[in-house]
Amino acid sequence: MKTVRCVLLCSMVVAPAAVAAAAEKYQLHTFDKLQLSDRFFCEGASFGDFNNDGVMDIVSGPYWYAGPTFKQRHEYYEPKPYDINGYSKNFFAYAYDINKDGWKDIVIIGFPGEETYWYENSKGAERLWKQHLILKETSNESPDFADITGDRVPELICDSGGHIGYAEIPKDDPTQPWSFHNITPDRKYQRFTHGMGYGDLNGDGRIDILQKEGWWEQPADPKSEAWPFHPVKFTDAGGPDACLRCRRRWQERRCH
Repeated sequence: MKTVRCVLLCSMVVAPAAVAAAAEKYQLHTFDKLQLSDRFFCEGASFGDFNNDGVMDIVSGPYWYAGPTFKQRHEYYEPKPYDINGYSKNFFAYAYDINKDGWKDIVIIGFPGEETYWYENSKGAERLWKQHLILKETSNESPDFADITGDRVPELICDSGGHIGYAEIPKDDPTQPWSFHNITPDRKYQRFTHGMGYGDLNGDGRIDILQKEGWWEQPADPKSEAWPFHPVKFTDAGGPDACLRCRRRWQERRCH
């Protein structure tokens, strides 16, 4: 009991000093809001140096905006605004030099279950960028574009054809559609399947894939089909961790 009291008393003495030190080290920052457009073109945005001037630019919808002011916009595909009460056909954007020509290209993942494309940088020419198909069906509401195979080149991670898997950039001709590698059996995953993540869960240096029912362990050969599955109930589809819209649908099904 004496030891506990001593620790508590010491904490009370040290805490003010720690707070003072933290106050000196950190300061409150403010942010300025910059509105790029007053029309609804996309669900998300990203950034990259698209004109090779050493300054980061922003890509949002059919435009990329030159930094550092982001006032000058450049159209890289034909603009089509959407109803703000619905969804767009542009969900996720990524910047990466797909064809290794020294210019950042743009990857656009569209509406769940539909196509994913990449747009080839025009290298400063004021024209629409050439569109190339990556994958005809990119399902799941949380697809990603990241390196999971360890080759320092990102892959498109998603569901397709009822499977979880990834699509790689073709080494010979990146303008051709990408090959999709299944890592799971056909479990009827569909366009609105919720939840997907990645990370090294078992510390073996290889990236694994997570979903709400468990995680898929990457074997020594990432192209092996049916990665070992480890069931873990991370969340309940109708429980408190589900999105609000899904909880409402789940509750409605229970009422009928």
